[in-house]
Amino acid sequence: MTRIEFPKPLKRLLEDSELQAPIRTLADRVGEILSDNKLLFFPDYTDHGPDHVNRVLRSEVELIPKGVWKNSTNDSDPRLLCDADAAVIIAATLLHDIAMHLRPPGFLQLVSRDSRFKPLPWFSANQEGHLADQPWHELWQNYLREARRFSDRDLTNIIGEQSAREWKFHELPADIGQWETNHYRIIGEFIRRHHARLAHEIAIYGFPGLEVGSGRRHFPAMGTEQSHALGHLADLIGLTARSHGVSLRLCKAYLDASPLHQGTPRPMGTAVLYPMALLRVADYLQIDRKRAPAVLLQLRNPQSPISVREWSKHLAVLNISQADDPRARMVQVNPGLSLELYLQLRDLIDGLQAEIDHSTAVLDEAYGIRDKDGLDQLNLAIRRVRSSLDNPSFRDGLPYIPEPTGFAADPHLLTLLVEPLYGKKPGVGVRELIQNAVDAVCELEAWCQTHNVRLDSLDLPEQEADVLVDFIKRDDGSWYLRVSDRGIGMTADTIQNYFLRAGASYRRSPQWARDFIDEQDHPRVIRAGRFGIGAFAVFLLGPSFELHTRHVTADKSTGCTIRASANSQLIEITRCGDLPIGTTIEVELSTDTIEYLELEEVSHSSHAEPGDAVDWFCWDWPTVVKRVFCRRKPIVLHQEYACPIRKTRLPPEWSVIHPDGFDAVSWTFGDAPFLSCNGLRVARIESYWKDDFDLFWEEECLHAPRVAVIDKAANLPLTVQRYALSHGLPFIDELVRDVMLSFIAHGLVCGPTSPEEALRSDRRYPLQRAHSVYRKPEGTFSDGNLRWCTTSTHMVPVDPWLYSLLKAGSCLVFGVLVTPTLYRTCGPKSLNANVLLQYLGANNCAAMQWLTVMESHGTGKYADWPSRILAELALQGVSALDHVVQASRVLVSSDPEFRFSNSVLRCLRAPKSGNANPTLQCAAWRKVGSRRSGSRSFGAGTGTLASVIPLRSTL
Repeated sequence: MTRIEFPKPLKRLLEDSELQAPIRTLADRVGEILSDNKLLFFPDYTDHGPDHVNRVLRSEVELIPKGVWKNSTNDSDPRLLCDADAAVIIAATLLHDIAMHLRPPGFLQLVSRDSRFKPLPWFSANQEGHLADQPWHELWQNYLREARRFSDRDLTNIIGEQSAREWKFHELPADIGQWETNHYRIIGEFIRRHHARLAHEIAIYGFPGLEVGSGRRHFPAMGTEQSHALGHLADLIGLTARSHGVSLRLCKAYLDASPLHQGTPRPMGTAVLYPMALLRVADYLQIDRKRAPAVLLQLRNPQSPISVREWSKHLAVLNISQADDPRARMVQVNPGLSLELYLQLRDLIDGLQAEIDHSTAVLDEAYGIRDKDGLDQLNLAIRRVRSSLDNPSFRDGLPYIPEPTGFAADPHLLTLLVEPLYGKKPGVGVRELIQNAVDAVCELEAWCQTHNVRLDSLDLPEQEADVLVDFIKRDDGSWYLRVSDRGIGMTADTIQNYFLRAGASYRRSPQWARDFIDEQDHPRVIRAGRFGIGAFAVFLLGPSFELHTRHVTADKSTGCTIRASANSQLIEITRCGDLPIGTTIEVELSTDTIEYLELEEVSHSSHAEPGDAVDWFCWDWPTVVKRVFCRRKPIVLHQEYACPIRKTRLPPEWSVIHPDGFDAVSWTFGDAPFLSCNGLRVARIESYWKDDFDLFWEEECLHAPRVAVIDKAANLPLTVQRYALSHGLPFIDELVRDVMLSFIAHGLVCGPTSPEEALRSDRRYPLQRAHSVYRKPEGTFSDGNLRWCTTSTHMVPVDPWLYSLLKAGSCLVFGVLVTPTLYRTCGPKSLNANVLLQYLGANNCAAMQWLTVMESHGTGKYADWPSRILAELALQGVSALDHVVQASRVLVSSDPEFRFSNSVLRCLRAPKSGNANPTLQCAAWRKVGSRRSGSRSFGAGTGTLASVIPLRSTL
């Protein structure tokens, strides 16, 4: 086992010190943990074992100038470094990466609810440049929610491209024996993010998975064991170990705020900022191939792209040696490296130089004027890092141009793409603003429930609706749109990193997941936005906008304001006081937008309004009010739908299902948009009147139900434009089944109870739609429509299999072809059912009534339509009955009173042969004479019917 060795200069500082023995004991105990260097949670990582600790210690010693060592002896006055400094340097180096050597039981102990590892004071609160440390259990749960939502790129960076194609993270098995390699890597990413914090807490509480104590299977809790010899230095040791992962100035702020450490440059006798700077730079300097030996690379075979790059960078560094400048180091690089590796190494060396500059600056700020006690001499022996990458001859010898080259987007590209993406539709800009405002209101409600805060206790704007959409005309004739909400508001970070960044959807951020994803990985809030490009749709409305916002967690003095245009290169986020919680955005409207929305017409007529172009929200909550201010009294615009989905109990005409992946899918045949998702219509503006989603149903036969989807997880496959779905409804089978069950229930409750009633029945279920001549006149006349078919003794809904059970030899279909205005009043009210039932019984015949609508917006003469529809009936019979038709006869009359004259009834005998229409392949239609003025009748047939029913006697 490689032993951790202390460099001689550090040993001399510890000679005859009471700290020497406990530091040696700690080093031996840590060495036992590091010795196997297996890194179960980091199978792809470079060396983090005892050799790495020894190299870091030697680098730290080399970073200390010779003059400092000279003035650190017992007889030096002032003495620059002492035993306490050596103890902190060694102990912090031992602990800085020890968290990466956790074992599964120790990890589970760390993230358990009763973990002894707690956030430390000061770090447990928000500080400048630091978010409050959460309890480990909460931190782990938040990470689990994030891990389940990792993008393909995120997952690839952790587990490798091949694994990411075949494996997704869902849950960590409770049994450690069921953990796969990828589970270990997912946990490793969590530890990597927080290993610097954990190093600090290990110094205080001990090592996760080991009992506190000094035995072989124990580990000291230096900060909580009152008798431990390093107890007074435990916090400083942990802080120094932590410093390699956080800002050095943050650590200084902690020292200045700590009652134990404030007021002195040498807390507990150590100039602790100096060990911090040494550790940070020395750890960074471990970039050569000694940390990535080829044998170890073959054994570990890294899969993660990030790990592969780290190994490659270490192997590409041939040596780090003294440069011509005594205060510089030279990094010699293998010339046979790729462009990607060249750029990564250049960034790495630039980062090392930045770390040296940062550490030097902080040391100078803290100790630069303290010449009396010699602290001004505590600086770094290295000030510059040079490399062969800086050499022009090295760069010129490479087979490529050593500069990053790739596709780049012009800042104007996003605004240029908005119009091609959405079309020249200013109404889309209105939709996006309403969507953002509605989402903000929903998020505030969810936030209040999570944090147990009453909504009425918040400083919200006083307005008559949750969302106000106001079109306002100024005195100079210009117009602007103002959308204000009583929502959660935005922070400066949200504005900068999400609102103004295309594609950066806030709902995919860790912050949103922390606030709005529950422990079962289910969103707590309904949110319509998902793509992260809606803000740019504002420029469909006009050239510029102004936004005022304040987040619910911000005090009254920390609101934000921005002003931006499509040509803005730099956007200033201005701090603004006295803002209520929520967001208000004002958009200057262009001339094209004013014309498109017909705002000037609204200002001159009380009947005109923008209509569908702005009427996107269609649920009952949040409340959305749209107004136009152009006269003394504001004009309130009509909201066509207010579906009772959120705050109202569903009325009887609505049904609900809960398919997998969706919170609820409500449907109705009543007054509602064809499809809405999380409160907004899914449709093109110009297609509101059209049933876009009938494509999922038998168009000629059935009404499509109106569907309202609550989709917290964003599983509905919306297109980016939100005009339609990218593919079919994911829950179409569940929806069809529920509609069919509803139809069956309707038939049981409202259907006929006797054959006579079945003949007269006109109580149609809303699913049924009268057959439309206009929609598809060439289609099969009776394709799939749901009606009742009866014999003299039995009745069934029209269905091929059910019809076969009747065993009828023939079927009589009768009904009316009407215009939509007559549809609701027509029916077989004058039918003599008894006579017809006698005929059906005597002739082994079935009968069904039919009602067909001839759309009023159809083209051509009414007399032309019967031939187009009834020709197929004459040829094929009623296909819904799936009956082999040997013969059929069709009679159609223009008599609006549903009566047949004697001359018409006589024509039911087989027609004489005539010139056949080649498209019909049956006898030609012929006009039937009638004494009734204005009434025209036509007849056609094929085959020979065995008998004829005298229809007149049935009417």
